[in-house]
Amino acid sequence: MAASWKTALMNHLREPAAIVGIGNPQSGDDAVGPEVIRLLHGRTRAVLFDCQTAPENFIGPIANASPASILLVDAVPTGSTSGTVGVFALECMHETTFHTHASTPALFLDMVVERTGAQCCMLGVQPGNVGLGVPMTPEVTAAARDIADCIATCLPPLEEPK
Repeated sequence: MAASWKTALMNHLREPAAIVGIGNPQSGDDAVGPEVIRLLHGRTRAVLFDCQTAPENFIGPIANASPASILLVDAVPTGSTSGTVGVFALECMHETTFHTHASTPALFLDMVVERTGAQCCMLGVQPGNVGLGVPMTPEVTAAARDIADCIATCLPPLEEPK
């Protein structure tokens, strides 16, 4: 399963790329999206957006970045083992309500796609604990590191001219 999300991610990311982290940093594993963004700072040439719980506030800045591909990272309760990473296409997000937030990521992505024409998908990480004030579980912390490492490998920072 691990190799399949990495392969899908490598196939999805096109430059310029926008990585969008969604989640509440104060709610345990729901912080996985913002944690991936934190881990990517200085490690990728993708444009990073730490949207926390209000991705709709970032529609304009994301559209202004003119990405060819957009990747959302969020906690997604699918009933699998904590820390399991899954790939969800935009079409799939319309058919389900598996997110942990008040508004669906599909509605947010619809607006972004309308303004950018970008290809979109989401990496969803199965949360173990989304309690207020608790830290991320070791499994989700490891998944966040794995996701950040994969993105940094696919889209490393541009080298400085010598």
